[in-house]
Amino acid sequence: MKLLKYLLLFQTILLIGCSKKKVQENATFDRRGKPTKLCSIRAGDGRGPYKPLGRLNERECKKSISKLCNEELYKQIHRTKGHFARGKYGERIMIGTCP
Repeated sequence: MKLLKYLLLFQTILLIGCSKKKVQENATFDRRGKPTKLCSIRAGDGRGPYKPLGRLNERECKKSISKLCNEELYKQIHRTKGHFARGKYGERIMIGTCP
């Protein structure tokens, strides 16, 4: 009897766990048919939240991060490679080099 009670409880927990699926956001595309995701940039000191730049495709996102790299607020310094800016494309970290 006790075993049946635990088995029923275990199945209920499994059923609840399976029903909580991650909701996928609707995919959006630009006029060329390339997928767009949220693009954002982070301050040069590495603190604080990411500042959103909008929904862009990957190439435009990297270009926007690279343009903002020249501003002192977003510029970071690498020991050997020079200046860069750090941003995000969707969930991926993206690095933009200063022109």
